Amino acid sequence: MTSSLQVVLAVGLVTADVVHVVDRMPAVDEKIVGRQQRLDVGGPAANAARVAAALGATVRLVAPFGRSAARSIVAEALGEAGVRWHDPIARLAHPSPISTVLVTAGTGERAVISGGGPPGVDRISLSRRRIDRLLADVGVVLVDGHGLPVAVPLAAAARDRGIPVLLDAGSFKPGLERLVEHVDLAIASADFRAPDGQVTLDWLLEAGVGYVARSAGPAPVEVRISDRVRPAGRRRTAYRIAVPHVRVVDTLGAGDVLHGAAAHAVARLGLSPVTLPRILRYAVRVAAHSCRHPGVLGWTVDPPTLDLGAAQP
Repeated sequence: MTSSLQVVLAVGLVTADVVHVVDRMPAVDEKIVGRQQRLDVGGPAANAARVAAALGATVRLVAPFGRSAARSIVAEALGEAGVRWHDPIARLAHPSPISTVLVTAGTGERAVISGGGPPGVDRISLSRRRIDRLLADVGVVLVDGHGLPVAVPLAAAARDRGIPVLLDAGSFKPGLERLVEHVDLAIASADFRAPDGQVTLDWLLEAGVGYVARSAGPAPVEVRISDRVRPAGRRRTAYRIAVPHVRVVDTLGAGDVLHGAAAHAVARLGLSPVTLPRILRYAVRVAAHSCRHPGVLGWTVDPPTLDLGAAQP
């Protein structure tokens, strides 16, 4: 069943980013002048939240940030994007919330210096009442592996309520196993390295994730489905989703766009072996389209549309 009312709840990292567009990356001890500069919001969960909102979803973001001079920049950008932000440590000082991003003109390649996550996250304890409020009317919970003391209880409560949990598996982080056990769909990047050298999709499936996928830039997205969730009579448990070829202007945040679009689609279509191909094809189209434009939201004037018709088996 589809619904336009289901909320996307994104949980994880938000940062304030200083983005420079440069002709090339600087060498050691070299000073260069950038073509363009801008202040923006960053972080996988925050970017995915903005993407889902741009695609028409109602979006809540739970992302610890803390008190700093950069807070007003983040709050204003999220508000303008239509994202309702909940910060569990809003009163705690955060000494280094700024990240620096270099984007190479022409190729769209990037380099990032992160300001890191805020302090005090390990002391957060969400009450049952607050969890209930955050999960009200939610159709999908997106987690990015950051802020585990917040993400784990929300993902666990979502699983108990039958709400799909989507993991943006950008990289392995200590303690991620505690979150993965509550995940229904994991979309991993090519940079994700599973513990002990295991194959990424194998590790995710063995950890109990029902649906797993791995993106790799312009290469097809690998998809596998666990036997645990595969309906009787359906043999296909592995396939690939082709990525459209586009002229790349900027790859910054393309993975976040992929996850935000996937979250929007899951909230509208639900998650099953039947809807998964349509969810991923849509997310891939939106992410590829975003690479044709600068910035995480530069593509939103004419985004691809989500097909809400009957899914094909």
